[in-house]
Parts: sequence; structure tokens; C-alpha cells
Amino acid sequence: MKIPVIGMLLPLSLLLLLTACGSSNNSGNVSAGKSSQAPRKTVFEPYIQDLNKAKQVQNVLQAEQQKMDQQIQAQTGATRTPPAPAQPPRS
Repeated sequence: MKIPVIGMLLPLSLLLLLTACGSSNNSGNVSAGKSSQAPRKTVFEPYIQDLNKAKQVQNVLQAEQQKMDQQIQAQTGATRTPPAPAQPPRS
């Protein structure tokens, strides 16, 4: 009684598939969602660094703007009030 070739290849291919998809971490303990490897550099790295730098500059500028607004309010002693809506001329 011979085993058909397909019947023998199917379990072997499943075994190879499961082995190929296994974890490459040999220590046995995998951290929850954290990779032990450092993040890889990409071609976008300089742009990401520039974006982060721009965000830091924006935060500094916003803080300075708030500081200047507070100084203006302290010197004038008044708070900003929105201008009154324009009235149409009366005839």
C-alpha cells in the first residue's frame, strides 16, 4: 500500500510553513508588544527629525506669544473685547 505523493507532501509543507513562521527569539520570553531591537533608520528619518524640531520651535513661539499677551494685558489693564458689530446708517 503506497502513500500518495500529495498525502506525503501536505504534512511536510505544513510543517515547513509553521517552522518558517515561528519566532526568531531564542530566549523564550517575548516582551508584550515591545521589540528588543532598535528602530530601523528609514529614508524619512531626516524629515521626521525636522518635523520634531519644528514642533519644538512652535511650542516655544506659542509660549512667547502667551507671555507677550499677558504683559500687554497687564500694562493696559483691560481685557480684549471684541468690536461691536457695525450698524447700518439711519436715514
